[in-house]
Amino acid sequence: MLMLSANFNGQAQISHNQLNNPSLSPDTLYFPFKDSIQLIVINSHDAYRRHGHWQDMMWPRGGSWFMYNPEEPPNAYIFRNRKGEITQVYNRSIQFSQNLPLRDTGYLNTNEISFDFIFDYTELLGNLKFFGPDHKEGLINLKGEVVAPAIYDRILRLYGYQSYTNKLMVVKDKQFGLLDSNAQVIFPPMYTKFKKADYVRSSQLVIDGENLKVFKDDRCGLISQEGEVLIDFQYDDIRLIHDSMYLALVTRPDEEVTQRGRSYLFTGYHVKACTVFDQHFQRITELEDYEYIMYNGIQQLIVKQKGKFGLLNHLGEVIIPLEYESLVPQDGVYHVRKAGKMGAFSLNGDLVLPCVFEQIQFYGPAIYTTKNGLVGVYNRNFELIADHQFERRHWDMGKYILTRPNGSEGFVMHEKDNTYYRSPEGKIIKL
Repeated sequence: MLMLSANFNGQAQISHNQLNNPSLSPDTLYFPFKDSIQLIVINSHDAYRRHGHWQDMMWPRGGSWFMYNPEEPPNAYIFRNRKGEITQVYNRSIQFSQNLPLRDTGYLNTNEISFDFIFDYTELLGNLKFFGPDHKEGLINLKGEVVAPAIYDRILRLYGYQSYTNKLMVVKDKQFGLLDSNAQVIFPPMYTKFKKADYVRSSQLVIDGENLKVFKDDRCGLISQEGEVLIDFQYDDIRLIHDSMYLALVTRPDEEVTQRGRSYLFTGYHVKACTVFDQHFQRITELEDYEYIMYNGIQQLIVKQKGKFGLLNHLGEVIIPLEYESLVPQDGVYHVRKAGKMGAFSLNGDLVLPCVFEQIQFYGPAIYTTKNGLVGVYNRNFELIADHQFERRHWDMGKYILTRPNGSEGFVMHEKDNTYYRSPEGKIIKL
């Protein structure tokens, strides 16, 4: 099968009349006996995919044979004992005699490595997917024994932080549960991935490399892969912050943004309260009745209360007082506005530029500020390099030209590793 796929792909650029259409007749794979039981696979699914990919190459650009032929046949799994007696058959309604009536197929003696090339097998942790009434999915082991009944809408591998886990997700009625690596039920389908979800995916459930953010009755909580509830279902969203803490958010329903039946939290303006949990899922602090809450990294929260912005740490302690008209993280500082004037705080909460400026612009190692209509220059240590004496600033050939009201000019030269200020009198100060 692998050789067939490789040869087929290698002929993609030759003329059409050199290509042979892969037959829809499946291969029949005979596996070694295991505990006196032999598995025989009628590999319909893989034959269908080969045929479909060949058809797609023949179709005009943008067309797809699969688009008009969506029904993919499952593999048939046949089990027989050493006497040649058929003991179990899955996914195929055929009356078998002692000799298998498979004369229209190709015969391949194979080994267990070939399981990797069976298209609808590879994600099922050593078991085979089979279909029951109403196309419900279940699992059988390599002896033909049912290890998970065919009662689920879907069975798929649970995708973790960056790779698949050793768990299986089972989906039923738009809710999911988990099976362990032995296909034993950890918890039945009872959670959804999204609020008001109309489908379930296995990706991006794991938010911290291990635990699952899930929804129950449209409320968000955190559970372990063993089903233990770590954070109760009281929130609209839970986010991992600082790699070791969790931010559980409560939103204002009247401003919640909804698309395609799911709710999104685009900005802090939708949040009115939050709870911060540590890595052991213990409450650190609770913030309530704010008009705005947004996590800004480094264990800090921008909040708004009674129309004024401030900054809190993850313990709820005030870092920047709630007395500013705006507070924006940018340029490695917090830009603030008070009484119409701009200033800046360091990330530690130290006032580094007072609220006396009409404008503040960071550019490379220089900070240009405008006060009473005149431009001054600071360095990144917030030291005043040139006081506010220039009425005009414009860019010219790698430098900012600074012009005084009397027409005399200085400039700030912006060169890599060599930015400096030259005053109109010729004094040079390196920034």
